[in-house]
Amino acid sequence: MNASIILRLLKYGLNHKATLFRASLLLLLATGLDMLAPWLTMIYIDQFVAVDDYEISALVGIAVIYIGVIIGANVLSYFQSLSYFDLSASVISELRQASFQHCLKLPMAYFHQHSHGETINRMTQDVEAVRHLFKNIIGRTIRDIVTISAVIISMLLLNMQLALVCIAFIPVFIAVFVAYRHFSLPLHRKIKQQSAKINGFLNESLQQVLLLQVFNAQPRFIKRLNDKAQTNITLSQRNVTLEALLLRPMLELLAILMMAALILSLGAMPTNLLAFGLLFAFFAYLARFFEPIINLMQSQGELLQSVAAAERVFELLDYEMESPGGSILLNHCPTIRFHQVNFAYEQGESVLSNLDLTIEPGEFVALVGPTGSGKSTIAQLLKGYYQVNSGQIQLDQYIITQYQTNSLRKAITLVDQKPFIMQGSVRQNLLLDLVNTDDSQIHHVLAQVELAAWLASLPHGLDTVIDNNSPLLTLGQKQLLCFARALLQNSSVIILDEASASLDPASEQAIGRVIQQLRGKVSLLVIAHKLSNIKMADKIVVLQQGVLLQQGKHADLVRQGGAYHQLLACNDSQPNNIVA
Repeated sequence: MNASIILRLLKYGLNHKATLFRASLLLLLATGLDMLAPWLTMIYIDQFVAVDDYEISALVGIAVIYIGVIIGANVLSYFQSLSYFDLSASVISELRQASFQHCLKLPMAYFHQHSHGETINRMTQDVEAVRHLFKNIIGRTIRDIVTISAVIISMLLLNMQLALVCIAFIPVFIAVFVAYRHFSLPLHRKIKQQSAKINGFLNESLQQVLLLQVFNAQPRFIKRLNDKAQTNITLSQRNVTLEALLLRPMLELLAILMMAALILSLGAMPTNLLAFGLLFAFFAYLARFFEPIINLMQSQGELLQSVAAAERVFELLDYEMESPGGSILLNHCPTIRFHQVNFAYEQGESVLSNLDLTIEPGEFVALVGPTGSGKSTIAQLLKGYYQVNSGQIQLDQYIITQYQTNSLRKAITLVDQKPFIMQGSVRQNLLLDLVNTDDSQIHHVLAQVELAAWLASLPHGLDTVIDNNSPLLTLGQKQLLCFARALLQNSSVIILDEASASLDPASEQAIGRVIQQLRGKVSLLVIAHKLSNIKMADKIVVLQQGVLLQQGKHADLVRQGGAYHQLLACNDSQPNNIVA
C-alpha cells in the first residue's frame, strides 16, 4: 500500500484538528470503558460468587458501576460516530472543492488526454470513496488498534503465561495481513480504473443517444457496455476469491488454533492460579482480541478501495495546472505575429510547420483550408491553451507567454463551432458571472446579434432558464447567443472557429452582418470552410497540412489560382456557398 497516499489523506484530517481530537478522545474513552466490563465481571465472580458472599450494598455498587460503564461506553461511541461523520463531511467538502477548482485550471492538454467521463468519475465517485475512509475506516481502525493494545495489556495483567501464548500468534496474523494487502491492492486499482471506463462510456453514450438511435447502434453499444461490465465482474470475482481465502476463514482457523494452544497451556498451569473469575475475564478479553483483528483484516478491503480511489483523485490534483503566464496585461488590440511556429499535439505528428503570419490591429483575417490544415490549432495557440514546440507568437513586442493568462483570455475571445448553453438563465449564460454589466448592455448586444425579437418572446426575459437541449433555442440562436457572450467580454480580438458551419442561411447572414459591424473595431480571425462570409476579409490565409500556402485579398488570390482557386471551385459546387 502506498503509505504516502495515507499520510496525504491524513493531512486533510489534520486541517480539522478540533473535530479529529474530539472524535479520537471520545473513541479512547469509549474503548476504555468497554475494557472495564470483563474486569468488573471477574471481581463479581471471584469476590462474591466464589466465596458465597452477597453483601447487598457491595452488589448494588458493582451493579451500578457495571451498568454505568455499559451505558457510558455506548453513549460515547454514539457521539464518537457523529464526530467522525462531521470530520468526513469537512474533509470531503474540502477535497471536492479542491478537485473542482483544480480541474477548472487544468490545461487543455489534460482534457485532450482524458475523457470527460473519467474526470467526472474522479471528482464524484472516487472522492465519495474517500469519504468512507474518514467516516468509518479511520475511526474503526483506531478503535480496533486501541482495543487490541488494551486487551493485550489486560491479559498480561491477568495471566502472563496465557497472554504470551496469544501474543505468539500475532506475527502469523500480520503475515496474513501483509499477504492480503499485497495481492488485493492491484486488484482494487484495476477495479477502480474499469469503473471509471464504464462511467465514461455511459456519460459519452448518453450525450450522443440521438446519434445512436439514428444509426440504430443501440445493440452494438449495449454489447460494448456488457463487455466492459464483464471485465469488471471478473476482477471483482478475483477479489472475492482472495477475501474468501485470506480474510475471515483464515482468521477463524487461526483463532481455533490459538484456542487449542490456550487449552493445552491450561493443563500445564497450577490449578491455584486458575480462578474461575480470572479465566472468565481472560476469555472475555480474548473474544475482544479476535474481533478487532478480524475487523482490521476486513477493513483492509475497504481501505484499499479508498486508497485506490484517493490515488486517482491525487493524480488529478497533481496534474500541473495551467501556467498563470507572465506579468504583462493585455488591454488593447495588439499586432499578432506568428514567427516560424512549429507545433504538434503528439510527438512526430506535426500540425503547424514554420508558420509565419501577421495580423494587424483591427484587421479582418480569414483562415481557410481543408480539414486538418491547422486552422483551429492557430486559435488554440493564440488563446494560450497550448505552447508552441518551436518559434514564437508575439503580441506587439512581447512573446505571448509574457502576458498574464487571465488577461490574455479576456482580450482574446473564441467562439467555437460547437455552441454550448449551460443550465441557467439567459443572463447567466451570457455573463458567466461577469460583474459590472447591466441589463441595458445585454439588451444592446442581443440586438446587435439580432436576438432582440427572440428575447422578447421568452416568458421571463433574461431570467428564462435554458440549457443545451432547450426547445426555446434553435442551433442558429445558440450560436448567436455564444457570439453575444463573446461581445459582452469587450475583447479586442475575436476568433470565430467555424461559427457558421452548421447554421441556417438566415443565422449565417446575421453573423455576417455582425462581422461587418465589428470590422476595424476589433481584430477578427475567422476560421471557415464555407467562404460566403469571408470574401470581404482584409486578408485570407490558405493553409494545407499545417503549411501556409497563400495569403492576400480575395481578388488577388483568385488571380493567383492555386490552392485558393481549388477551394473556390469546391464551394461553387455547393449552392449555399457560392462566392461572388
